[in-house]
Amino acid sequence: MKKVGQKTTVFYCGPSIPFVAKEGTAYQDGVIPKGLTELGKQCPSIGALLVKMEDYAETRKMLQKKGSVESILYEKAKEYIQKGVKEYGL
Repeated sequence: MKKVGQKTTVFYCGPSIPFVAKEGTAYQDGVIPKGLTELGKQCPSIGALLVKMEDYAETRKMLQKKGSVESILYEKAKEYIQKGVKEYGL
């Protein structure tokens, strides 16, 4: 697990990733599972959808707006995850 900051709650706002992370999961004290950290390095869109608690509500709102940066990141992350699911049969 990777620690991103002291006493910071981080939310994953991206699509659910089988056996790794569920959409909307909160990680206390900035501790993010290694699998999610690694995927965030491989697919920057996934990493960008890890947001601090104070940005969570606005990010969720922007995910609903077609064409917003957040919704584009979400779609790119979704494509990456779906490709991996098909490739590995998850």
